[in-house]
Amino acid sequence: MESLEEKYLEAIRALKSELRQLLGPEEAERLNRRLGQYLRWARSPARRERALTRALAAIREHPRVRDRLAEILRREGVEEPYRLYEPLPGEGGEIPAGTLMVCPVDPSHYRMRIQFVGQRLRCPEHEVDLVPEGRSGD
Repeated sequence: MESLEEKYLEAIRALKSELRQLLGPEEAERLNRRLGQYLRWARSPARRERALTRALAAIREHPRVRDRLAEILRREGVEEPYRLYEPLPGEGGEIPAGTLMVCPVDPSHYRMRIQFVGQRLRCPEHEVDLVPEGRSGD
């Protein structure tokens, strides 16, 4: 059975061939290059979630492309597209790049900085989303 991540990757691959119909040629080329890079990153299981998060953030910048991806995902049985890859909300908006994130289970155990707005980070051992340092309940 195909995983949800694999369904997203397949949908993004299918979407790439439609970009020229959805966007102007220059914008389609830029997005195509970005998505290609993220799909290459997604070949590594350790980078897959980050690559998907970035790819979906890039797609969300273009409403027609976002809507077409949602159609493709629904056709593949994904009822709530993007739900698992939504950016983390911050106070008054999204968490800014450079914010130190920690594991809420054990803040000293796993720490990582957000590299881009909207990135979602997880603790590989505890399998929980990281939270901004200072909000971990310590």
